[in-house]
Amino acid sequence: MASANSVPAMGMEPTVPDPLGQPVLIMGREAVQLPINDDELEDLVYTLTGVKIPRVKGYEDHGAPFTTFADAFFAPCPVAVWQGSRGLAGKS
Repeated sequence: MASANSVPAMGMEPTVPDPLGQPVLIMGREAVQLPINDDELEDLVYTLTGVKIPRVKGYEDHGAPFTTFADAFFAPCPVAVWQGSRGLAGKS
């Protein structure tokens, strides 16, 4: 959990619950409702960045990029291990 003195990234303030109980992210003067499923996450990413993350696998034994992104966002598991090549995965 962030400390009270931490500075939010990119001008965003911490999430707060809306009157209906769904968390929202305060961005400037706007409150953006946080997604609760994959479709809402895809819409939010596209709305904020203009980027469409592919939802289909590139190779039979690989996962779809969006599935990996959604798993990282929603954190259904307490630990995630990602494997990527040293030269092309952008890990450095």
